[in-house]
Amino acid sequence: MIENLIVRPVEINDLEDIYELSLSAQSGLSTLPKDKLLIREKIQKSLDSFKQNVTKPKDELYLFAMVDLIIKKVIGVSAILANVGNYDSFYAYEQGESHHKDSKHSRLSHHVLNLSREPFQSSELCTLYLHPQYRHSGAGRFLSLVRFLYMANHSNRFRSSVIAELRGVSNEDGSCPFWDVVMKPFFEMPFSEADKLSQDSKDFIEEYIPKSPIFVDLLPHSVQAIIGQVHPLTAAAEKLLISEGFSKTNYLDVFDAGPKYAAKLEQIKAYNRVKPCELSTISSALGSKNMYIVCSGTNDHFIYGCVQAREQGALNSLSVKETLSMKTLFDYGNIMSYMRLHPKVRRSNQVTVSSINKMTVSHSQSFSNVFSKWHDRVVRDEHYTFYR
Repeated sequence: MIENLIVRPVEINDLEDIYELSLSAQSGLSTLPKDKLLIREKIQKSLDSFKQNVTKPKDELYLFAMVDLIIKKVIGVSAILANVGNYDSFYAYEQGESHHKDSKHSRLSHHVLNLSREPFQSSELCTLYLHPQYRHSGAGRFLSLVRFLYMANHSNRFRSSVIAELRGVSNEDGSCPFWDVVMKPFFEMPFSEADKLSQDSKDFIEEYIPKSPIFVDLLPHSVQAIIGQVHPLTAAAEKLLISEGFSKTNYLDVFDAGPKYAAKLEQIKAYNRVKPCELSTISSALGSKNMYIVCSGTNDHFIYGCVQAREQGALNSLSVKETLSMKTLFDYGNIMSYMRLHPKVRRSNQVTVSSINKMTVSHSQSFSNVFSKWHDRVVRDEHYTFYR
């Protein structure tokens, strides 16, 4: 299925598809509003951003659409905000400790959330959503990682660090435990309404949000347990970010207490897997089963595909399998750049189970003793798998 999918910059004609997609998403995905007007504004802002000649990131939004070429329909979206906080109000809760002395002069500490208005000075990954029917075969990974390929090819458009705000825990009915207990008494509106208002402007947050630290220890245990946790449907996205080099920060979303992850752009593994392509060929049969994200086209007229391919790294050459998506890509021109969908896995001086067979098991030695010696040797030689 993944070989029939392409990712491209969003188009104005995608409005109906993206609106329909937003209706299938649970509440809490604030950057994909269930509002046609807001979606239209995002699409137009993205169109303008892709066309701009950017020398320094400002408030650009780059919105990508994943299209199923068989049914000719948008089935997923992802986006990048070029510069967070500098051109819009920015709010987050920073986790910390509050210390004081009790009557016996011993120091006590409490977990607190302090309101922060300091911008992260970063670009932000956002709006990642894929239709439930396509959440397999690597489509979600393709839709997420394609953003790093764009960032690598247009580094002047982005900050040197990247953050990702992940959706916090909410219920199927759209309610949010953190919001209902901590924020609702101040805002006096349901989570879904505040979430929608924040898409128009975050200025209303300043008026209502509590300015004093929030003592987590005073909250119900059910709420304490979800602070900094992701929504179950976002767990895969969190795992991907961690595997690519992102680290969890001390900052939380002010609405649902979802975590914020961060990384230096040049230290992100996917960013460093991007290579220019000097030669590409099509093959009907490949010995390799490795999957690659490939890009063809230039400026704001480009397209991405994910295809089985074989690489000759020294030559920056790629032989790709003939698929529907590749036929579409070559309509845009030659492959300009590519990256492996998954990082390479290397093993140094592998020791296999056959090594045990070379050890003679005498009557005086039990199998467990021999196995222990073999295991100790593996650990001693540090035969570990690592990512490039």
